[in-house]
Amino acid sequence: MKKLMCMLTCFVLLLLCACQPTPEKPVVIQKDMEQMLEKAQAAPEADLEARPETSLSERYAIPQQMKLAITGAEGRLSISIDAPVTVPERELPLARVSPAQFGQDTVTAFYDALVGDTPMINVTNVLTKADIQKSILYYQQIADGLLEGSLVTPEEAREELEKLEEEYKKAPEKVEQTMGDSTLKKQSLQLGNNMGYLNWYGVDLKSEDGNVLFHAQNDYNNDKAYYWDTFDSKGNNTGGVGINVLRNASMYFYDRSKRGEDCRFGSDGRFEHIERTAPIPDKAKAFLSVTPDGAAAQTEALLTQLGLDDTFKAKDIYLVWNGYKDEYRDIPLTAYAYQIMCARTLNGASIAYALNVGASSPQNDEKEEWMAPMWFYESFSIIVGEDGICSLEWSAPMSIDGIISDDSTLLPFSEIEGVAEKMLGVIYEARAKESEYVESLKLNIDRVELSLQRIAQRDYFDSGLLVPAWSFSGTLEQTLNWRDGSTYTYTETGTFLTINAVDGSIIDLQKGY
Repeated sequence: MKKLMCMLTCFVLLLLCACQPTPEKPVVIQKDMEQMLEKAQAAPEADLEARPETSLSERYAIPQQMKLAITGAEGRLSISIDAPVTVPERELPLARVSPAQFGQDTVTAFYDALVGDTPMINVTNVLTKADIQKSILYYQQIADGLLEGSLVTPEEAREELEKLEEEYKKAPEKVEQTMGDSTLKKQSLQLGNNMGYLNWYGVDLKSEDGNVLFHAQNDYNNDKAYYWDTFDSKGNNTGGVGINVLRNASMYFYDRSKRGEDCRFGSDGRFEHIERTAPIPDKAKAFLSVTPDGAAAQTEALLTQLGLDDTFKAKDIYLVWNGYKDEYRDIPLTAYAYQIMCARTLNGASIAYALNVGASSPQNDEKEEWMAPMWFYESFSIIVGEDGICSLEWSAPMSIDGIISDDSTLLPFSEIEGVAEKMLGVIYEARAKESEYVESLKLNIDRVELSLQRIAQRDYFDSGLLVPAWSFSGTLEQTLNWRDGSTYTYTETGTFLTINAVDGSIIDLQKGY
């Protein structure tokens, strides 16, 4: 029963749930990196001379608005594009990038700005007798048949109780708390089967009342995946533990005492995109007095304080909330907030992020999916509620290693539009037909943007390029109709098609190219 997989592996598997069907090969086959780079840097001299006087919109005949409607899958699929087309004000570069780690100066700057003078203690994973006693009581109920619906059988519960009782004997009555600060410390993780240790540098802190959390963790130092089997007290194989190669340094801050800290994206539709100039939505007025523009201004002030105002910009704003009710849950609505997605910029152009795709991985048939190395896409978000900034999350920082070209040559927008019309139909018709339970699939594209997209270099999962690309973003609503007649609607927000603006090929964000 007990298939013990590490947290990282579980997170990877969750990300894979959003995979899209592979597009038709003729469109995606043009992925030769050298040819693409040549195309991006090729331009007639006359065109180069004229470029400073023309905008990207004029040069590539880019409209201000894009409209398109597609239906398919015997009526189950509908795709609607009615979106403004966003274009940078200046030329788009080509650049080399790689994963970065959080340095001490960066961590200290965030700590000082967010935590300030709040006394913090080091988080420890040592369990006290009281902690273990709670687990003993839980498994005792299962063993006695008093807890229905548990995935753990009474026999498995009794085995777990044996282990817990041994741990209880050795556990301390209490753990001495030690005061902490922002200093990164070397941490170690012991691997099974005498495979040694993995090391990383990080810090994990909480306030004395547990409301304020601050965490920074750089990547493990492994260059290969590790896996080992686990066994119960009778020698039965119960699964295993796996740790793959990840590039996903992370830093977060939460202040649970502030209203809105528990508001963030979810698959149940508790969010909506909102313009910066919009007023406070009527449904949020009882909870919020800050406008979207005010929330963005607070975010920009923090970026300036951190010295990152030339590196990131407050880009997209989402209204988020914490209440939800369906046949399974009834979570009371107590707060609204704004989730501000910040985008890294290069030469004034935004670097794209995808809310519905966490990482790229060069998976192949020779490896189990979880064992493939993964490079996560950079994500930087700040949540602003009625009481100000209540949380911040920054993961997978990126290093700009060099500019290949300051001005890339792109395809006319008419060619991009043709690729989008064809491939949206191909990809999402396949998804609508992949299960008999899919009642409907509704894709609404409300943003079309030309920006920079990270792609992986061939044969190197953690070395990449920034290339000009078109992102088609919005919401996907999928309704499933179960055999018992019940329905379930899943809403996904993010980027649903990415087209290389240089050669028109589809960029598969899951694979990274």
